[in-house]
Amino acid sequence: MLFDTPLRDEGRAGDAIERARDLDPENLQYMVAELQQLRTDTWNFLQEMQRTSARLSLAREILERDPTNSFAHEELGSYYIRDFYYYRNAIAFPTLSFGSRGVSGVDTQEDDISDQIYDNEVLGAFGSDQPGQTPNDPDIEADIPDFFEYGAITNVGATDRFDLDALKSQGAGVIELHARADRVYDRAVYHLETAIANDPRRRGVYDHLMRLHALANRWDQAVSVATQMLVYFPEDVEMWLYLGLANHRLGRDDAAETCYREAFERMDESQRGVFEDISLLLPEEELDEYRENPDALAARFWTSQEPRYLTPYNERKIEHYARLTYADLMFASEDVDLRGWETERGKIHVRYGVPQSDVMIHGGFQRILEQFNTRYFDDFAVSTQEMDANRFNIWDYGDFRFVFEDPLNSGEFRLYSPPADLFAVVGGGAVERYDYEMIARETFRENPEEYDYSPPGRQIGLPYLVTNFKGEEG
Repeated sequence: MLFDTPLRDEGRAGDAIERARDLDPENLQYMVAELQQLRTDTWNFLQEMQRTSARLSLAREILERDPTNSFAHEELGSYYIRDFYYYRNAIAFPTLSFGSRGVSGVDTQEDDISDQIYDNEVLGAFGSDQPGQTPNDPDIEADIPDFFEYGAITNVGATDRFDLDALKSQGAGVIELHARADRVYDRAVYHLETAIANDPRRRGVYDHLMRLHALANRWDQAVSVATQMLVYFPEDVEMWLYLGLANHRLGRDDAAETCYREAFERMDESQRGVFEDISLLLPEEELDEYRENPDALAARFWTSQEPRYLTPYNERKIEHYARLTYADLMFASEDVDLRGWETERGKIHVRYGVPQSDVMIHGGFQRILEQFNTRYFDDFAVSTQEMDANRFNIWDYGDFRFVFEDPLNSGEFRLYSPPADLFAVVGGGAVERYDYEMIARETFRENPEEYDYSPPGRQIGLPYLVTNFKGEEG
């Protein structure tokens, strides 16, 4: 009563469950109640780690007594999804380090000028063969990247520390971690499908399975899950959205359009408004006009974006709906009560879709990234252990990229911005290149959205140019 009713009091409920477990430790009902209670929000990262460990132990204990318990299977399945997400495309740079070019100690534009004077007036007197120094040849120096120091075998040079291809090409040691994801995918599927088999009306398990198959790009399985949802939840808006997303990713836009139409009929006004809103896709100079007359500008926008006038649906609009659905499925933040399309990653996905490359970096990369010569680890605002727990997620779209970090290892990613004290030590000239909050704002301004249409089916080369056009009758 104190947990699942309007009288909700998590503290008293926890005390009551603990007392019940003491009196009857083998009672499955009490064990499941404790498992649910351990899923509530926590105040900090350490407490969440403790609760995660306690939930996993309790779930295994429940399954020893009841191998069909859907609550326990859901707990283990959702945990393996998180592992799959973190490691499906993960790498680590265990020996990577950066140094500064020549004898410079601070990486700023002003110091680059000072380095040139020092090279010309001091090193020039000794020639260009001094060990550990940049040759005093402007043509050669132009090709040497910033952040490079000769002599250290683990040091690499890179003008962009998030350019993974450049780091690998210079011999930076890379460990691929995706084998861990391969192992946990099957475990997650087993536990979640077992949970549904024993309790097909456990609504949240379908969300977990959809998220898992979407992460793995296994859209045929996603269609199967959504179709099973249709049997038990025919009026569920998310079920129709999931079907629309999966069919779209499989190249079946005719089926996707039908699914989205069914979803819109069941949406309330506020949710329908999210799917109709195109403010994220417009340049800044058109936003005022959009606020004054949204219907007219939206109609003009969708007409200008339509890639194939001969189909009864607009492929660009379906892609927009699919991006919103995917963003809500993947990036929702329950801790701060945000839908997926309201988060930073969700908004970027709605603007630009699936990145060309999506890589997760583990293992002390923050310490490597912020390793400037004049910066000492004792001055860090967070401990070394906390920095090692940080994860970076890089979305590369070819012409631009976004970098997110998870500093608390909680799954709550945000755009990476270097700490303020680092700006004070090395100056803004060096650090602003890595402030992805600033970079993102500039990218939104210059290129608010992106969409490249790829028609389904086999591509056939034609010896002439075919141009889309729209006649007077549409």
